[in-house]
Amino acid sequence: GTGSEDVMTTIENEGFRKEFNRTAMYGKGTYFSNSALISSKYCKKIGNTQYYAMLACKTYIGVSTVGRQYMRKDELYMNDKVTQYDSLVNDVMRPSIFVINRDYHAIPCFI
Repeated sequence: GTGSEDVMTTIENEGFRKEFNRTAMYGKGTYFSNSALISSKYCKKIGNTQYYAMLACKTYIGVSTVGRQYMRKDELYMNDKVTQYDSLVNDVMRPSIFVINRDYHAIPCFI
């Protein structure tokens, strides 16, 4: 979650950084959702206000595969063993969670 103003400001100025991910339920990377309801579960109040903040982002999803918490490095590559998947998802047919492992594939657009 991007719960503090400091984190939001850092993302706005420097972009996303996958090394901040700690959970990695579907693999290492930065997590996004196409559902505001899912994303809202990771929002925290800003300071002592009644307000929450969420970033609307443009992301490059590309070719995906289902991610898992402890994926071997070779599982991140397509059948040709050369091309890496662009993203990991919770479900290939109906994804709602997307894991982007290249920081430059996500751009914050709106708060």
